[in-house]
Amino acid sequence: MEISPDKIQENLDSEKMVPASQMERRVLRETQNIQGNPNVDHVTKVKKEKSKEKSFYNVAKNKLTQQIMGKKTKSKSKKSTLFNVLNPEPSAILDDDLLCMDIDMLDPSAKIREMFIKRPDDVVDIYAHLNDQFNCPEYAQEVYCYLQSVERRLTFSDDYLASDPEVTPQMRAILTDWLIQVQVHEELCQQTIHLTVALIDRFLVLKGVKLQLLQLLGITCLFIAAKYVERFPPEVATLCHLTDNSFQPAQVLKLEIHVLKALNFDLNITDPTVFLDRFLEIETNQNKEIAHMSQYLLDLSLTEARFTVYQSSIMAASAMYLSRKLTNIDDPWNPTLAYYSRYSEKDLAACTKAYSKSLLKLPTSKFQGAKNKYNSMTNFDSISNHPALQNKDLLKEIAGEETLIM
Repeated sequence: MEISPDKIQENLDSEKMVPASQMERRVLRETQNIQGNPNVDHVTKVKKEKSKEKSFYNVAKNKLTQQIMGKKTKSKSKKSTLFNVLNPEPSAILDDDLLCMDIDMLDPSAKIREMFIKRPDDVVDIYAHLNDQFNCPEYAQEVYCYLQSVERRLTFSDDYLASDPEVTPQMRAILTDWLIQVQVHEELCQQTIHLTVALIDRFLVLKGVKLQLLQLLGITCLFIAAKYVERFPPEVATLCHLTDNSFQPAQVLKLEIHVLKALNFDLNITDPTVFLDRFLEIETNQNKEIAHMSQYLLDLSLTEARFTVYQSSIMAASAMYLSRKLTNIDDPWNPTLAYYSRYSEKDLAACTKAYSKSLLKLPTSKFQGAKNKYNSMTNFDSISNHPALQNKDLLKEIAGEETLIM
């Protein structure tokens, strides 16, 4: 029922004020004596209009508050969920009439979980075995979606070096292959080397560098990435020594400032290793060779500029998919992987072909840094010599497929 302002004011005017003390009677008498004054009449009229507006506002506000805080009796309509391999992201189940006041303040996460995407029946609940505080199962999928949104701004054309007269894809490959060897020598983690290459590519896109300073850019980006990732980053003097003392520490520190300014101090880069760690948590029954082979494929892509067109999550998912396919795992990309990665086999087709072509040309390639790194039996079980990676017939078949749908 709509409440009119005139009705509200009429109710207010009908109320009779009863003086309760001598002071109130005196104020009332003085007010009645000055009613004939025109100036006082004008002031009184303005006050009445303001009081009228304020009273209407308060009544409307109270009514709206009662409607919001009251219990809703009408049924809540919910959207149905659909899921398939080609569209692994199901429809969200949302409350059409949901307001912030509807959330239970004692346990707001319970209401949010109800609103979130509903898991299909054929998808395994990975949070059943990832329920410790470090995995944060309540927020894991939301974090993954955020990282996917961040990575979209980090891709660029594979011919971004075409306009550079000095730094060519071949020179980039030489630098990257050498940096992989530096990573092994300094025992740096996987994320450090991938972040290093990402920083190099971003700086080359934004600013560029002369050929004689390309190696200086490489150790500078490695120094920045190590400080961002490692607990104990290598010393600047050590990195300069690895260049056969071609550069001085002062040059590294000076270029570091230029790199950070060019990147606007934005080091929030999602590299493929972050996504691969997430995918490896999904399938707990697979052996270590899948993890090592996936890491090997990611490192193999560092020397090739054509992989810059792919998002980090697609590169990680494709590496894991190809590893499972080469090792003859049944259903290499099952509904659980498709659901949590939000990619279907069709989405991974192009990147998987690129990995297969890299493996086919590896025996004749000059860049053997990744292969030698993963030839270690102690750290990687000599995964680079795995028989599945030598199966040229299967690799040619995968590289020549138009689609990967079986």
